[in-house]
Amino acid sequence: MKRRVHVLIMTILMIVLATGTAFADNREDTEDTEEYLVGFKNEAAVQAFSNNVTTSAVEVQHEYENLPVIVSELSTEVAELLENDPSVEFIEKNEKVYLDPLVMNNIQETDIPKLEERMKRGDGVKVAVLDTGIASHDDLHVIDGVSFVSVEPFYRDLNGHGTHVAGTIAAQENDEASTGIAPNVELYAVKVLNGLGAGSIASITNGIDWAISNDMDIINMSLGTNTDSEALQRAVERAHDHGILIIAAAGNSGEADEQHTIDYPARYDSVVAVGAVDGNNERASFSSYGEQLEIMAPGVEIHSTFLFNRYERLSGTSMASPHVTGAAALIKSNNPELTNEQIRKRLNTTATPLGNPFYYGHGLLNVDAALD
Repeated sequence: MKRRVHVLIMTILMIVLATGTAFADNREDTEDTEEYLVGFKNEAAVQAFSNNVTTSAVEVQHEYENLPVIVSELSTEVAELLENDPSVEFIEKNEKVYLDPLVMNNIQETDIPKLEERMKRGDGVKVAVLDTGIASHDDLHVIDGVSFVSVEPFYRDLNGHGTHVAGTIAAQENDEASTGIAPNVELYAVKVLNGLGAGSIASITNGIDWAISNDMDIINMSLGTNTDSEALQRAVERAHDHGILIIAAAGNSGEADEQHTIDYPARYDSVVAVGAVDGNNERASFSSYGEQLEIMAPGVEIHSTFLFNRYERLSGTSMASPHVTGAAALIKSNNPELTNEQIRKRLNTTATPLGNPFYYGHGLLNVDAALD
């Protein structure tokens, strides 16, 4: 380890010399920088880098608590130097992430089917909704929240997507609107996407890192990207190893002319990939498919909480994922001894088969069977 740190410090010296010369020789024509995620072999290497880099060409913007990864503004030259350092396991650009377009419908209201009354309906289960935040709503009780969107340093939702997702999980029981599947969960708003539905690999990784540090039981990510990120994969693996059940939308690329259309992070092995069915329990035309698809849930014209204390109908695998999250919370609250993998297995083995697993995974979520 000492040799690796020594080599890293030599790399840092090369960075300082290279960037220092560049700034001295041509201050008005400096190379543009971009945000990168840099993954180190261990925490000692992270500290060596952060403590020794003093050049203005390298800005460490964030260090994760549970991963030996940093977010940094780097030039291409500096990125190439780090990529060749033995203490660095990976370096990748901080790619942007966007919500898939949603379908809004103004049709006659019908409630999400109400579940049979259970002794516990999510009691004691901590659920983190990584999304656009959660808005104030009479039918939502948010325990706490955090924002990893620099221009929106509050967890209040300006988009509506995260609020809708949260309602499917945990909207309070009432006589006028849909009730969430697990209304008694401890709900946490983790804003990783802005009011336009845009974020980045770094902001999502921030949210996962926060969920680990705050001992969440379940993470819901109704979001995705077609970018395979080493940082994101390591974050979900670390969360999984920490005992967190991670559930994510499979994606809305089902009509693309491709054989495998599932988004990341749903495509990773440590994540439950959720597809969407329509009212006839047929795969929704937009629902992504592939070998990693795990389970299906309702995702067309879902009625749930929205901005300004209203309810709205939205469609997408984003709407299917929180059904599975709510069901998982019910299982956990009634069987607190179960691990994340045991809950995952129960969800899958009790699902109602619908057809080819490539398009339907294990089948349709069956909450009653999962709770028996």
